[in-house]
Parts: sequence; structure tokens; C-alpha cells
Amino acid sequence: MLADINQTSLTQAAAIEKNKGLLQRNPYTYLKPEHAQTWEAGYKGLFFGNSLYANADVYLSRFSNFIAQANMNVPNSPDEATIPADLYTRTTQTQYRMYTNSRSIIDNFGFSAGLNYQWHRSLILAANTTF
Repeated sequence: MLADINQTSLTQAAAIEKNKGLLQRNPYTYLKPEHAQTWEAGYKGLFFGNSLYANADVYLSRFSNFIAQANMNVPNSPDEATIPADLYTRTTQTQYRMYTNSRSIIDNFGFSAGLNYQWHRSLILAANTTF
């Protein structure tokens, strides 16, 4: 709607009228438990007379019913005819942030790797990375 006002010079009332068909009730319901399946594999080993310790792992997590937040704008007027205009102005609506389940399957993946090298008895050089 703002693009119609800013780029095509429609008035606020004309932009509201043009876009009011896009409004729809939110589809959110009560929260369901989040479910995760995770696969992980790794390797640990010692090399060079136990002076070098290597550690690496990779993981993949798949979430269903992922719990996230959504912003809600609720018009203050019960009159359906004024709802499009009410949602344009902050003073005629109430804004909420609610928790809800995502309808999408969320995949999360990554890896980490690290090396520790014991140099003499009291000095250890270490490096690691994570993605």
C-alpha cells in the first residue's frame, strides 16, 4: 500500500481501497509442541605422539511446528468497513507480538572443527571454527 502512495501518487484513501482485498484473518491457532530431529556425526583423534588433538563434527536439525513470533495488528473498531483504514493508522489499531508455530519445515545445519597442539608441557596452541 505504501508503494501505491509513494510511487504512483495514490491518495491514502485510494491506496486503502485498492489494497483492502489483501486483508485476511490470521490463521494462527494454539501452540503445538515443537518437534526436532537431529543428526550429528563427528570425529576425535590424537596425532603426532598425542601432541595434536583434532575434533570435528557436522549436524543437521529439522524442526516441525517451530515456535516463532509473529506481529499482529488488530483494528480497534468493530466496523468491518473501517478496518482497512484502521490498519493504516497506528492510533486506530493495537499491535501484539504472539508466539505461533511455523507452517514451514525449518532446517538448520552446521559444522565445527578444532585443533589443539601441546607444545612443551605448559603451552597449548588452539584453533577452532564453527559454521
